[in-house]
Amino acid sequence: MQMLVRKASEARTDQESVTREVTVSEDKRAKLHQAASELHGDIGRQEAALETAQRHAQVQAERQVTVKQLTDKANVLDDLTACFGPKGVRQILIDASAPELEEIADQLFEVATEGRMRLRISTQKALKGGGTAEDFGIMIKDARGERDATEHSGGELQLISILFRVSVSLWIARLKGVQPGCLFLDEAFDRLGVDGAQDLLRVLDSLSDRIGLIAVVTHDHQIADRLQSQIRVVKNSTGATIA
Repeated sequence: MQMLVRKASEARTDQESVTREVTVSEDKRAKLHQAASELHGDIGRQEAALETAQRHAQVQAERQVTVKQLTDKANVLDDLTACFGPKGVRQILIDASAPELEEIADQLFEVATEGRMRLRISTQKALKGGGTAEDFGIMIKDARGERDATEHSGGELQLISILFRVSVSLWIARLKGVQPGCLFLDEAFDRLGVDGAQDLLRVLDSLSDRIGLIAVVTHDHQIADRLQSQIRVVKNSTGATIA
């Protein structure tokens, strides 16, 4: 009997020990489940953060492309500004063409005025604060010294304007390697005065072997009479007649 009681006591002790072990195991299992759940949550958060970072990286890459495109466009605009600015292609062309154009124009001025007036093209101008800047100025030298063409007035300015325009026409023809076919002057002798008209006629005479046709439109009969040939248009009551 005592043996049975002892065995029963031992059995209860073993049962309690097993129960405690089961309880401990269940606690561990619960903690493992909780840890696993937390890990799954961390993984989800990390995946969301990774997706957000990837979106930000894509946006950043697109912005970098846009910045590069805008930078390239800005560089092109800077180059165009430099090319077509005061010191760009325009000034290069002026500097290259000025000597030849000056030579042609100065020869016309010398012929027209019999040496009283000479022309020089200035591609630099002095600044008030010191230094120089690119420019295109027509300088006229006469007995009173050298002045800018715009400082002349009346008949002198008219003559300067006509002679320089004719010079440009001759210069363009030379660039193209051709002789000017014709030259039309419409009321060019207005406001020139007697001396200015004589100067312009002298130039036209000198150009007669270089230009195929020189046509002058004028209401001044004295000027018309100086020309080699004339086409007279006379108004009358019925309109006009050509002689």
